[in-house]
Amino acid sequence: MRIERIPIERIKAAPYNPRKDLQPGDPEYERLKRSIDRWDLVEPLVWNRRTGNLVAGHQRLKILRARGDTEVDVSVVDLDPQDEAALNVALNKIGGEWDMPKLADLLSELDAQGFDVTLTGFDAKELEKLLALEAHEAGADPGAQVDRAEELREKWGTERGQVWAIPSKTVPGRSHRLMCGDATCAEDVRRLLNGAEPRLMVTDPPYGVEYDPTWRDDAAAKGLITPANRRRGQVKNDGRVDWAEAWALFPGAVVYCWHAGRHASTVQASLESAGFEIRAQIIWAKDRMAISRGHYHWQHEPCWYAVRRGQSAEWIGDRSQTTLWKIGVLDVGDTDTKAHGTQKPLECMARPIRNHKGDVYDPFLGSGTTMVAAERERRICYGMEIDPAYVAVILERLTGMGLSPHRVTRDEA
Repeated sequence: MRIERIPIERIKAAPYNPRKDLQPGDPEYERLKRSIDRWDLVEPLVWNRRTGNLVAGHQRLKILRARGDTEVDVSVVDLDPQDEAALNVALNKIGGEWDMPKLADLLSELDAQGFDVTLTGFDAKELEKLLALEAHEAGADPGAQVDRAEELREKWGTERGQVWAIPSKTVPGRSHRLMCGDATCAEDVRRLLNGAEPRLMVTDPPYGVEYDPTWRDDAAAKGLITPANRRRGQVKNDGRVDWAEAWALFPGAVVYCWHAGRHASTVQASLESAGFEIRAQIIWAKDRMAISRGHYHWQHEPCWYAVRRGQSAEWIGDRSQTTLWKIGVLDVGDTDTKAHGTQKPLECMARPIRNHKGDVYDPFLGSGTTMVAAERERRICYGMEIDPAYVAVILERLTGMGLSPHRVTRDEA
């Protein structure tokens, strides 16, 4: 153990500290203050040289600052952020009162990053009870109101560069994050993730098929197809296929990427160029065909399942699953004109989430289906969407589930 005396101004309070923040007048605060006034600091604070964060002793530091101390003895450690957070919990477990949402948030984040959270001193049963303590069931999904996109954009005031936090009901103490930004821009991705490292990417990017649904209106008017086969939402950047720039900015290990069958080889090459190895091709077998202008009407969509070279897939699914997923076609309303042009059923996004550990990332969130699936599966999602109107659609959809989005300021981010 290395003890040093350092200026108090060098010490930063850990922003994640899950202990309840005592205030002057609180009985526990006053007891601790009397003890320090009588015997001084008989046990050094624990300080992480690498980050500058205080690991243990936040209440004692507050009292020392209040009485005007300028230097303090600290036990110095040199830890990465993961180990620092785990040691914080382990050292604080003995006494004091927890801020339960913060503790659940911290333990959930450590668990999502693959850290052995039992090292914090909580056993498996304690962890299970703790993380489920304030959890609620996800609200019903009201669907995406793409037909109201511009109206909703005006309502929510969505603009490029905004970051939104959406406190989860099923993961107590944690929030989903949504940014109106560019998934190929490193600064946008950095702001969205804010230091988090989601392990799993589940995404449905623009397909490179120049999707234009307006021809269906003409066909319906001529009686060639029924109104129920129309879907109106258009897709930005739908002339592009290779999203290697976006894949390269994903910090995790596992990818599920839906794509157009005729561009499968290009999507595969883009994933491989970003360091991923293809493990399987999933086929979504629809229960009905999609009317098209080709000789064959499409009744399936493929998805590449890939894992970063040299890393674990962290599979938690069972061994009975196959690559053929028989999932019913999305059914939103009686005419389906409210839906995003290429929106997937929730199960297409939920199944990968159930099969792997960790938080979820979607660089092309579209109408928000991946985030809705994550909330229902008790996971946290980080989503990027470039179109402000679709960001508003997502916010309205999540609000309809009983969640309460709020703008993140630059200071909070």
